[in-house]
Amino acid sequence: MDPYPHIQNPSEDRHPRLADVGKEMNALLDSFSLPGKVKPGERVAITAGSRGIRDKAKVLKLIASRLKALGAKPFIVPCMGSHGGATAEGQVKMLHPPGHHEEFVGAPIVSSMEVKEIGRTRFGTPVLIDQNICEKADKIIVVNRVKPHTDFDYDIESGLNKMMVIGMGSTRRPHGPPAHHQARVQNHARGNPAHHPEVPPLPFGRGIIENQYDQTASLHLLEPKDFWEGEKPLLKKAKEIMPRLPFKQIDVLVIDEIGRTSAEPAWTPT
Repeated sequence: MDPYPHIQNPSEDRHPRLADVGKEMNALLDSFSLPGKVKPGERVAITAGSRGIRDKAKVLKLIASRLKALGAKPFIVPCMGSHGGATAEGQVKMLHPPGHHEEFVGAPIVSSMEVKEIGRTRFGTPVLIDQNICEKADKIIVVNRVKPHTDFDYDIESGLNKMMVIGMGSTRRPHGPPAHHQARVQNHARGNPAHHPEVPPLPFGRGIIENQYDQTASLHLLEPKDFWEGEKPLLKKAKEIMPRLPFKQIDVLVIDEIGRTSAEPAWTPT
């Protein structure tokens, strides 16, 4: 007899953890033939969001290091919509403790709230891109965690597509914030702003999946043509290993505290 009938799959491993983030990251970049994607002297913008992702600083450092080894010039661009008080300085503070991040990652942070309108969706919504990305970068590498969104349920939620549509400029100005993230992501991530002629090309995107203990479960590299369809199975995997209550039925649930803080944890370069 099962002594814990209320627990679903008690022996199932729902918290996979990547043993060596650096080794896996380098192996994926090796298999991708990075030298053929980036040329010496090219300025490469790497996106960084506001969410507290355990190994994000390590991933950014490895990407920046590999780019510099090829003679490229990487820089970090905060891509977090209106977070950090919607100021360039506030967004830098969202990324790291003062005097900490640039030295660890080995790439400068270039932060600005200026955006460039590169077109309109079929609904007339402006498509905005960070001006630094448009004018200072020769290539873009999109880095973000793939996870369920808190406000909507769809086959594409938080991840590389949302980073491009929302983070890379859509909500940086007062006229930019979308009424619904879902509509924004669903309706013009399919027309990927990264394919617009005014936006620098993307060699690849890096998706991070975390387990229920906020540890890196897996790393994934996607080419731009695979961003939309390739992110769907990653989100499905992220949902499978997300935290959940181990009960099939709950009659009464008492919650002491719920919500999220506007000041997410700073990166910890471990």
